[in-house]
Amino acid sequence: ELNKLITAAGEGKTITTAMIRDLVPFTRSGGIFDLSNAISKRDLPLSLDTLQQLRRQGENAMGILLAAIVPTVRNLLLAKDLMTRHGLRAPDKPFFFSSALQKLPQEEVAHLPRKKDGSLNAYGIGLAATHAGQFELPELVDGFLACGDVNAKLLRSQGSEDTLLTQLVIRLVAKKVKKGF
Repeated sequence: ELNKLITAAGEGKTITTAMIRDLVPFTRSGGIFDLSNAISKRDLPLSLDTLQQLRRQGENAMGILLAAIVPTVRNLLLAKDLMTRHGLRAPDKPFFFSSALQKLPQEEVAHLPRKKDGSLNAYGIGLAATHAGQFELPELVDGFLACGDVNAKLLRSQGSEDTLLTQLVIRLVAKKVKKGF
């Protein structure tokens, strides 16, 4: 893969991130995480490129929705809600959010995702918290509900899978235009 990149760039030239994305094949599991990260970062071009790459690799639409999109939106929503209601700041690193969560009353964290051993999956929420500032709470609520709508449409085969996923990603990631001055 490195030789392919060097050949494409030219000897002694800089290899860009875009070249790596275009020329180095994704692994299936890596692509799912790449889509989650792109959505969290609110990077629309990367989100759409990654979604298309996953579909070209034969990844199932429902699998993409349930493995990448829904957990990402859910974690962003959970993190944003806790940050808004409790005045928590976005952490510099995902694992720093754990200490903020531990200070909250048990009833405030009882609904958060857990690991197999029953302990809080603070890293996933912390990762979302690092990006939650790019979203408004109503956007995330709307986005989570939109995930449910797309899930229902996919189950009933109502529309093109690619179109449904693309529209959902655009709805989730595209920045809203504010009205007025």
